[in-house]
Amino acid sequence: MAYSDGDDFISGAILSYQQANRIKNNWRAAAAVSNPSAGMLRSDSDDDYLYHRGAAAWNLVYQYQLLVEYDDIRISGLAVQKQGSNDPTLTQWLDDAGGTSPGIYLYYFADEAVEGNEEEVFFAIQLPHSYVEGSDILAHVHWIPAANGGAGEFVKWGLEYVWLNEGDVGGDTTVIHTDASDAGHATRSGDAALVANTHYVSVFSAAISGVGMEISSMLICRLFRNSSDADDDYTDAAGLLEFDFHIQKESVGSVAAWSK
Repeated sequence: MAYSDGDDFISGAILSYQQANRIKNNWRAAAAVSNPSAGMLRSDSDDDYLYHRGAAAWNLVYQYQLLVEYDDIRISGLAVQKQGSNDPTLTQWLDDAGGTSPGIYLYYFADEAVEGNEEEVFFAIQLPHSYVEGSDILAHVHWIPAANGGAGEFVKWGLEYVWLNEGDVGGDTTVIHTDASDAGHATRSGDAALVANTHYVSVFSAAISGVGMEISSMLICRLFRNSSDADDDYTDAAGLLEFDFHIQKESVGSVAAWSK
């Protein structure tokens, strides 16, 4: 049953979020209702509670709470673009037990001592209509080491990006990095020494500010291994599995086609 303004409220009925929230907003009262009768609904002006009048008292029937969840925007390590120089190498990662299958491949980023030689890839993403506009996003990278590392040897990743709303003019980029200074920061698992072919996640130290950013905004990015930095002292290659942004979402989409 759908409830409209002015309908009788049936005790025990189940309301959808949209129905309950509309009732709450439409029947908002600045003060307690005088001469209330059973069956009436009211909502306080200073909270998000909806009350139903019983025989002798107001009973809380609904509290509006905005449910914010996290989700990923994912960029497969095999869906990135290269620009022809400073490219990672597409190399076989694993094959079958007999060593006879073609196997599966990843892009591997070599240890380059010179900053200008650091290997890099490029991608772009659009913020979905479920995004909480104005909220920060968190970047992280999924990867594997090609060989065992020594104690205290870690990999440092970098991300260069620009984030634009519709109508914005591109300007200076921003560069952020993962923290490879110690085991507790280099990967989420905190291994003191990297283990070959192990799935690691490295988190970028700084959140990306979402102030003023909207749905359908675009991030254009360059992901690179910051191997010339002193904190990247792992001498073998790092294979890219996936890059992700954690975003906050508050809905499955937007009410309007071009706005929340």
